[in-house]
Amino acid sequence: MSRRWSDVEEDFALYLGITYSSDTARSYLHCVRMFGNEVENLSRVTHQDMLRWYAATVHDVARNTAMVRLFAVRCFFEWYRARGGIKKNPTEGIRVRASDDEPTRAFTEHDLRRLLKAAETVQERAFLMVFIHSAARRSEVLAMKAEHIDWERGEILIKKGKGSKMRILSPGPATMEALTLTLAGRKHGAVWLSQIRTPMARATADAYLKRIAERAGVVGASFHRFRTAFGERFIEMDGTLDELQLLFGHSNPSTTMHYIKRSRRTRALRSQRALAERFELTG
Repeated sequence: MSRRWSDVEEDFALYLGITYSSDTARSYLHCVRMFGNEVENLSRVTHQDMLRWYAATVHDVARNTAMVRLFAVRCFFEWYRARGGIKKNPTEGIRVRASDDEPTRAFTEHDLRRLLKAAETVQERAFLMVFIHSAARRSEVLAMKAEHIDWERGEILIKKGKGSKMRILSPGPATMEALTLTLAGRKHGAVWLSQIRTPMARATADAYLKRIAERAGVVGASFHRFRTAFGERFIEMDGTLDELQLLFGHSNPSTTMHYIKRSRRTRALRSQRALAERFELTG
């Protein structure tokens, strides 16, 4: 087994492409490439080496970025260990401290209505409705193909979700109708197309949402806020943790619990405001 990054990069990239979504694979490869180019002998990397590397990484970049880099390098060494390149994963035991950042705020119902009202084309409206009602990630929505849609059942197959997990989502008849208008008879290929009729890329999708949000006057729009909003609405409709985990495609229920806590927090604040309005004492 080769001990230099340049000799194993191609094989690792192939593994990522098979195992993860295109966005995750690209991100992980970039992170591991930065790490690997600084290492002379991969088989001699120790746990102490990794502790020092991670401490320096946390110091230099935002915590979430450091976390992604750690997960990427951990993934690499697990792959490298399985191929006999190293006896033990040197990242084992390195813990990621929970972030103190504020959780992603969900779009309010008013926000969502304003976004839909600001949509100027059939595709823009369908694009928004899929995010609002499907609970899918940005990478999953962009990877949607016409042949992945079951029109009779009203279902969308997420064929290459995070961690290469497949699942089925049912976004409702209004969203399916919007998709029908968007595809305009197309039976195959990418659902979402750019202005030059190529599959929509991540940067294009970001700009797409930004333009709609600016027209709608919605500040701080992001794709993850759609998932947060979906999670809160689902819990408010008495959906269970197991059901939400299935829809979100989470491997670990503890990840889904974050959305439960956010929903409870939103309810608590709503009740607090209602109480203040009911017993308004101004002195």
